[in-house]
Amino acid sequence: MSGIAFRPLVVVNTQSHQISTVGANGDSTVPVSTTTLWANSSDHTQTYGNSYSGFWQWNYNLFPSFTFPAAAFFFAGLAGTVQNGSIQMDLELLDASAALLTSASLLVSYTVDLTTIPGFTYSISAGNPTVGSEKIAAWNAVRVRSTCSNTNLSQVLNFGPLGGGSTPSAFVAYAAPFIIVDRYN
Repeated sequence: MSGIAFRPLVVVNTQSHQISTVGANGDSTVPVSTTTLWANSSDHTQTYGNSYSGFWQWNYNLFPSFTFPAAAFFFAGLAGTVQNGSIQMDLELLDASAALLTSASLLVSYTVDLTTIPGFTYSISAGNPTVGSEKIAAWNAVRVRSTCSNTNLSQVLNFGPLGGGSTPSAFVAYAAPFIIVDRYN
């Protein structure tokens, strides 16, 4: 072949990352609600991936995300009452045998005073998430547990402009490495 020049092809592997999330909604209509999400529901030995650093740790390469109802409305069926209570969301990372490796949680407290008809007063109190300090090599499942101290709250809490929705939720965000293949001439 004359007039055609071949140049060598150099393939460079570059490690990058992809942000993934896994979690579930809670349920404030029951005292305790639990959901477990396995990396592979038919093979519990599978993990959610490897870390760049060789370990996983909260607020280093694992980040908890919690949403809670942030507004209330008047519910006539509870008129004349004060509805106090709390919703706690627990986000737990488990090994292949469902043993707890590390966890994060957040507690939110509510007071909805329905004694001042036709209006009502409402307050919400939330702190910072509590997270474990463990460094873990891998995790196979995420368990999300919601604990509601007063299920009447589900009737008076609703989606509002400040918050995440009508139901609480908990998610873990993490950066999972993957390979990008770039081609250079």
